[in-house]
Amino acid sequence: MESPSQQRAELAPYRVLLVEDDPAVARGLARLLMARGLSVEVALSCAAARAIPGRFDLAILDIELPDGLGVDLAQVLVLKSKICALMFYTGATYQPLLRRAAELAPVVPKHLGPHALLEAAHTRLSEPRPRFNSGILTEGDVQDIDGFARPERPTGS
Repeated sequence: MESPSQQRAELAPYRVLLVEDDPAVARGLARLLMARGLSVEVALSCAAARAIPGRFDLAILDIELPDGLGVDLAQVLVLKSKICALMFYTGATYQPLLRRAAELAPVVPKHLGPHALLEAAHTRLSEPRPRFNSGILTEGDVQDIDGFARPERPTGS
């Protein structure tokens, strides 16, 4: 039988890493995501994102950051097994960079607004996705989510 703390951990909100260099945009997006029940960590740069400990269910990255590119940061986070799913939310217009990002994950243009971001985040958290476990890529379970709460796991014997 699972302890109450194990049950709470399984039902904890999804953990999201939001990397956005505009503090006002970052605050607004974080509030919007938290209002949907997500746990959000905000980083304003690549270095700040790399310094945040732990793993994330989803990383939402801007592409053009003050100390690097979101696509390069994404590769570092994947190689370090810090993220399970990825998407970009950007105002970038340089097509070669956007194509490079789209090869890695969905790209949501900022001009579509925060509700497009929420819809894409919901989709990314709902779909089967690879998970990194001790450096070995394994297939994750389909997440059937209502809002953004983690699904309950059946209690077993």
